[in-house]
This record gives sequence, C-alpha cells and structure tokens, in this order.
Amino acid sequence: MDSYLIMPNGNKLEGVKYFDILDTAKYIVEYKIKEDINLKNKFNEFKMDYKYFEPYLDFLIIHLGYKFMNPFFDEGILYGEDGELRYKMYPENNPKDYIVYPKSDNKSLGIDTFSVDTFADSVISPDGVCYKFDRTKGGYHGRVFKLILMNKMSYSKILYNDFITCMNEKSNVYYNIDAYFINRLGYLQAVKYSDNTGRIIYNNELKGGFVDGLLKGVHEMYPKVHFEETHIPSELIEEAKDMKSEMIDIYDGRRIRF
Repeated sequence: MDSYLIMPNGNKLEGVKYFDILDTAKYIVEYKIKEDINLKNKFNEFKMDYKYFEPYLDFLIIHLGYKFMNPFFDEGILYGEDGELRYKMYPENNPKDYIVYPKSDNKSLGIDTFSVDTFADSVISPDGVCYKFDRTKGGYHGRVFKLILMNKMSYSKILYNDFITCMNEKSNVYYNIDAYFINRLGYLQAVKYSDNTGRIIYNNELKGGFVDGLLKGVHEMYPKVHFEETHIPSELIEEAKDMKSEMIDIYDGRRIRF
C-alpha cells in the first residue's frame, strides 16, 4: 500500500512523495494561517513545544483535518480527533478501535539530551538525543520509533530509499522498524524499572564514541541494568555505519535546535 495524505474532503493529495510530505505540510499550514488570524494564533501556540521536530505535520493532521495513510507501512491511518493523534488499521471497522500516539513535540516525546542522572524508559539516538516517554500517554518504544521514522522520512529521500530497500529484503536483521533503527542507524532501546533494574538493547558493531560513554555511565550508576547486544553480518557493517553517519549529518542540518 502506498503512503499518502488525504485531504479533508476525503480525496488523496496527488503527486506528493513520502519524503516531500513535510514541505507540503509546511506549505499548506503557512497558506492557511495567512488567511485566518485565529488559526495563526492557534498555530503559534501549538508550535511552542516543538523545538526538535517541526510542528507542521502534526498541526496539519490534528487541526486542519488531513489524514496520513500508511505512515508506518502497516496499512493503517493516522488522523486527528479531540486534539489527539489517533491511529487505526484500514479499512476502518470499529470507530472506537484506535491507538493514541503522542505528538512529536519535545514535551510529549520527552525529547532532551541524554543524561545518566535521568535514565528512564527511552529511545536514544547515537548522537545523544533521548526520547523519554510516558506509557500512560501512548508512549511505547515501538510507537516512538515509528514517530521518529515518520518525522525524519517526511523530508529525507535518502532515509526513505534505504528503509524501503531494507524492508523489501525481508531479512532477519531489519525485520521491523525497531530493528532497523537499532541495527542500521545505531539507536538504543532502554528500559528502566522502579527498582533500578532494566535493559539496554544496542548494536555492538555500531556503538562507539557517545554510546560507549553512555553504556559505561549507566553501568556505573545502575549496575543491575542488563546490556543486550545485537549483531549484524560483517558484509552489512560498513554500509550501516555509513547510513548511521549520513542520517546524523542530514538531520543535524535540518532540525530545530533545543
């Protein structure tokens, strides 16, 4: 199934590739708020917490009535209702059968630089961006990985092409979105319980630099946290390292700073 935007009138927005969606959302939002001062004020308030990801796609869905078909490549639909991002499989069988996803603002995704002192349930990028989430507000590792993928892929053709290629190979290395982030882009998945036990999943071939320091710091402060290594075949290591570095460089140039 293709991935595309659906307009409020129910028609598909034609001619927009996945990696053009962010620029398209920005264009539509900026056009709409020029025409409506009340909408402009709403957007200005809405965007205040978006200091890492950009606010346009969330605003387009939550406040302008657009829907995103198949954003996570599992034949679902992302839409806005009651100020929330909701997701359900398509076709829509039960209107109440949906999952609430967190918005991609700093507060909802707990976006900050990683600190051992505030180690918690999180997804951590190889350059130290930490996404700490609240399970009571729709935050789970898998959902956070999907939102990171959606936000980055909505402007990056390089990421889109690489992800699609890896998924089409149907290998036991990149078998889902979580595995792609860990084994291709060098992300870490962290779990911490109230008794200071937990685990960190990371790829051994892609660690180094920041990740080495992170693992050392967590081990010293939380010795009961278990480290779980994943591995990739030797023939994939160099291209995975290149992709990891490429995405850090590309996103550093695009993202809104803390």
